[in-house]
Formats: sequence, C-alpha cells, structure tokens
Amino acid sequence: MASRDLWDQVDGDLYLVLGVTSEADPGQLQSAWRNAAKRSHPDLGGDIEEFQSIEIAYQVLSNPLERQRYDRYRRHVQAFASRPRDPAHSAFVTYPPDGSTDEGYDTIPDVWASPTFAYSAPPNRRPRTDTEQGSDRAVRNPWLVFLAVMVGVIVFIAAITLALVSFLVFFGMIVLLAARILKSKA
Repeated sequence: MASRDLWDQVDGDLYLVLGVTSEADPGQLQSAWRNAAKRSHPDLGGDIEEFQSIEIAYQVLSNPLERQRYDRYRRHVQAFASRPRDPAHSAFVTYPPDGSTDEGYDTIPDVWASPTFAYSAPPNRRPRTDTEQGSDRAVRNPWLVFLAVMVGVIVFIAAITLALVSFLVFFGMIVLLAARILKSKA
C-alpha cells in the first residue's frame, strides 16, 4: 500500500496522533508510539481505530523517506489552508443564508484543527458489527463442499499411486540393467 493511502486513513496530523513535535528524533517517536499503543490497544480496552491510526502514524514517521514526503505534504496543506481566498473566484466559498459575506467565510479552515474534519473509511475498510459477520459471503452448498473434498482426496490418492508406480518401474529398470551387466561379465 502506498504511503499516501496510509495518510488518508488517519484523521489528523500524524505528529499529533503520536503526541510528538515535528522535530522529534527516532527515539522519541518510538517512545511516543509505545506509550500511545499501550494506552489504546484493543486488548486493553482501547479503540481499534485509534490504535490503527497510531500504527499508521508510526509506520510513516519512522521511515526517513516517508517522513520527508509527509513533511512536504503537511507543509503544502498548511500553506494552502492559511492562504487568504478571493470569494469572487472561489467555487468553495459558502455564504450565510441571508446572502451577506462574512469575514469568516472567505478563508479555508485549518484541516488539521477542524473539529468537523472526519475520515470516513471506504466500505471494505470499515469494521464489521456482530450482526453483519459473514454477510458478504455466499451461502455454500454442503454437497458441493463434500464433492470438492472428495475430488481432492481422489486426486491426492492418484498422485501417490502414480509416484509409487513410477518408483517401482524405475527400480525395476535399475535391477534389470544391473542383471544384464552382471550377465554380460560372466
């Protein structure tokens, strides 16, 4: 999986997920990762999504090349978010219902600090509930399963038999060759 795909799975800044600054060294990253992982581990009553976010954040930030790529991406997003916008040329500006232009509507909100920013996992990545366990599987016909197992057993027996017959033929040829050699010397 590409690292950019990993970044999209985490809601927020990877440094904030681990609770470190962007100047943290690898030792501080590992220490923060261990503490955060212990705190949010699902076996200890933590949230699985938070735990996965922590694992992804550490996976990206512990790799020097991926960390550089993420830092460039982060600087780009922060620069874009802090840039003032011209409401006349923007398709993303929303105005209050009364039609007035308010100062708060002509800037892009800070993506990392926005409380409304949420990651929505694609359908194949969302956790299953107990009621839908196995709901994506087709019902299997037990006779077809039995037939498949029997065909597998028959093929296995045929392969073993063929190997045994081949060994016996090979051994018989060796014995006949040895007998012919001994007979010619005598």
